This record gives sequence, structure tokens and C-alpha cells, in this order.
Amino acid sequence: MQAPLSRPPAGLPGWRIWMMLAWAAGSAVAFARILVGCAVVWRTRRCARPVADPTVCSVLSRALGIRRRVEVLETPSGGMPGTFGFLRPAICIPSDAWEWSAERRCGVLLHELAHVRRGDVATHWLARTALTVY
Repeated sequence: MQAPLSRPPAGLPGWRIWMMLAWAAGSAVAFARILVGCAVVWRTRRCARPVADPTVCSVLSRALGIRRRVEVLETPSGGMPGTFGFLRPAICIPSDAWEWSAERRCGVLLHELAHVRRGDVATHWLARTALTVY
């Protein structure tokens, strides 16, 4: 006659449950970081103001083959230029960018418009989602 298999007491979860809980906690933290990032981007967009003359961006967009409108927003000085939004793309540039040379401003806009053209924001969100799950 074989000895009965020993089982953990009914009140204690097994190691598999603990591993699943650890994974779920890690995913929750990663998801929370995504939500905080969304809130920061949303706040930045709401606090930014449209630039006075967006024609340069429109001309550069057409030159790159971008058909949709790309909004150019001005943020407080000291920040970094950045692109966000894949449904309504926007480029944020710091207010002190108007002190830059026209060539540098054009280069920065071209760089950010290249992100819009390639769909880097959507790719970034897809990658962040995959990291959250795994």
C-alpha cells in the first residue's frame, strides 16, 4: 500500500499561487507607471499653449509626407522637445526654443516629425504594454 501524498495545509497557498501574486503585483506596478505617464502627458498638453506661428511645422510635415495635422505646443522653458499622441499628434517645444537659431529649431521639428511619421508613439505604447504583461 502506498503512502498518501502530502499536501500543504488547506489554509496556506502553494508556491505557484505566490508566484502568480508576485507577477500580478509587478504588473500592477508597471501599469500604474503607465497611468502616471499618461497623466503627466495629459497635464503637459493641457498646460501648454499653441505656438504663435505653426506654418513652419505645416511645411515640414508636408515635406515629410505627413498628411494629418500635427499640433505644435509651447511648454515652459527648460524642458525637452518631445512628441506625444498617436491619434492627435503633438510636438512640445520649450518656450526658450525661440532663442535658438532658425536652423536648430527646424532640425528639432524635423526630428520630432520623424517620430510622428514612423508612428513611434504607438510603438512605444505597444512595447510598454508588452512589458507590463511580461
